[in-house]
Amino acid sequence: MAVRDALLRSPLFQDAPTRILDFAVRAVVERTYEAHEAIVTQDTQGEALYFLQEGRARVLRESATGRERIVGFLYSGDVFGEGAALGGPGRGATVVAETTVRALVMYRSELSTLFERHPKMLWNLARLLARRVDALNEELIAMSLDSEASMAHLLLKVYRQRGAAGEGDAAFLPLTSPDLTACLGTSRETTARTLKKFTSRKLVKVEGGGLRLLDVDGIERTLYDND
Repeated sequence: MAVRDALLRSPLFQDAPTRILDFAVRAVVERTYEAHEAIVTQDTQGEALYFLQEGRARVLRESATGRERIVGFLYSGDVFGEGAALGGPGRGATVVAETTVRALVMYRSELSTLFERHPKMLWNLARLLARRVDALNEELIAMSLDSEASMAHLLLKVYRQRGAAGEGDAAFLPLTSPDLTACLGTSRETTARTLKKFTSRKLVKVEGGGLRLLDVDGIERTLYDND
């Protein structure tokens, strides 16, 4: 994907004039990360904003007790690192490439110049952060429900992300049983029991190192019937 096209996919550059896009194209650095390579690391000082061009990554957060959870996934078109790039206390999570990832990196000095030249980008950033807060609130509500609703929320979230990113087979989710456990923060036994219910009701099936969604409407009903 061309650099300009990748930037135009980002909500940060919504309605940006040509001169701003031209500056951004010159300012970003193209980087490639191999599968399992850390792109950013939790608690380290951040100096850059990342635009994910191609590939898939997972977001990991380690608690004070050392327990690691998967708190999200990133796909083509996603932006991350904005908090630390703006001078925050440090990276709030680790981002690890699941596949080969191509990303555009914009450092803080260039980002500041963009905001000075086109202040509307600050409004775009505020809207991006507001959507993150809304998504976090939905996540907290889902996690407060029972294990079936929590799993339904997770599966629908990843399914919609894959669709928005233009993944060719959005209904196939590259999530293993350990991944589900790490995402949901439940025990292995609870994950296995809940997944068995989903497969027996023909909502999903285990397939080739992941899950295939068979009945998206049924998964939505599982979520909203518990809302």
